[in-house]
Amino acid sequence: MNSYGRYLPYLAASDVSGEAMVEVLEKKHILSGVDIQEGSVRIDYGGESLSSILGYTGPVSDEELEAGKREGTVCTKQSMIGKGGIEKSMEGWLRGRDGMEQFYTDVVGNRNMPRMRTRR
Repeated sequence: MNSYGRYLPYLAASDVSGEAMVEVLEKKHILSGVDIQEGSVRIDYGGESLSSILGYTGPVSDEELEAGKREGTVCTKQSMIGKGGIEKSMEGWLRGRDGMEQFYTDVVGNRNMPRMRTRR
């Protein structure tokens, strides 16, 4: 891993319980560099009857990452991409853009500062 790679986010766990999130947040002062991020998940309402048509998503592989660089597609090691079916054929349209939105809230969750957006 090059020196830049040490600073890229790494997914250590997903779909964790609320209790686990609270525990990490309570110990954040001793867990240097650890953070909690919410992510999005595609939900298909069709069950197994549509699964072979809709396809599935998964993390980008090293080969797909290299192919994407050659084709000009912006992906990172943390990207989830379409791997089969419509998910794969419509990947460019479904995925949208990588980026983040950061904002501050008061104690009850109301946004009280202007938000900042970054996009790649």
